[in-house]
Amino acid sequence: MRRGCGPAALPTFSRPACGPSTTPFLSFNLALFLMEVTSGSLLAGTHAHPSSANATTHVLLRREGHTIIHKQFDAGQSMAPHHAPHDVFVVVLSGELDITVADEPRHYVAGDYVIFPANAIHSLYCPQTAQVLIYR
Repeated sequence: MRRGCGPAALPTFSRPACGPSTTPFLSFNLALFLMEVTSGSLLAGTHAHPSSANATTHVLLRREGHTIIHKQFDAGQSMAPHHAPHDVFVVVLSGELDITVADEPRHYVAGDYVIFPANAIHSLYCPQTAQVLIYR
């Protein structure tokens, strides 16, 4: 973590040398949130090479209305138009996706992200194997 003062400073586990701070309070809350440490591999086992025709889905975190999901799609797979009752953030980890949001198609590659507003109808097509991380 970067240590320092000013609006760009991230919470740290010690008080910065530049004056009073709420850092200990923020750090305490962050520590409570991170008490359960979970790890795994997105590249091992069936998550990297799904054998079924459906996308491989792995829920990484589900807590108090927040979910983080890793999905892998095979080349040629698609998702029919659908919507979610809340905003959805998707980042492309690898591969390429053609995503349509509100009848506007766009092409996304590894490193790109898209945010679907609540209730926006969206669909996708994968011209090649792709992995995404979804936060909703």
